[in-house]
Amino acid sequence: MLTPRFLFVHVLTVVHALGSLVCFTMAVGSAISDQFREGLAVSGGSTIMVEFFGSETWVFLAFVSLVLAVLAYASWRMRPWAWHMTLVVYGIGVLGSLWQVSVGIPQGWIAAAVNGAVLAYAATPRVRHAYLSRR
Repeated sequence: MLTPRFLFVHVLTVVHALGSLVCFTMAVGSAISDQFREGLAVSGGSTIMVEFFGSETWVFLAFVSLVLAVLAYASWRMRPWAWHMTLVVYGIGVLGSLWQVSVGIPQGWIAAAVNGAVLAYAATPRVRHAYLSRR
């Protein structure tokens, strides 16, 4: 159901799919190379991730990849439960970004704004109706 009216929903769907591929690539790289995993620590948030998960960073990245892949598929097919999943995923994104700010990572404000904007858009009655009218 690719319509101009919900083009932004489908643009986000493509972003989810690309994010899933990137996370999958990073998960594979992290699993096979310590140097690759350590090279992921380029910002405050990624440094915390690598330090927290250590050699199991690949598991976290594979999980994020899976979540994004499921979200991309379900959003593309406009599955009703994808609307709920979108709200949860971006709500977690907002909370995680605000947590980053609380531990001194100022870039978290940008991520919080982006996640918040997507959350606000997804929560609009029009988008909600687009997903939930498919029941």
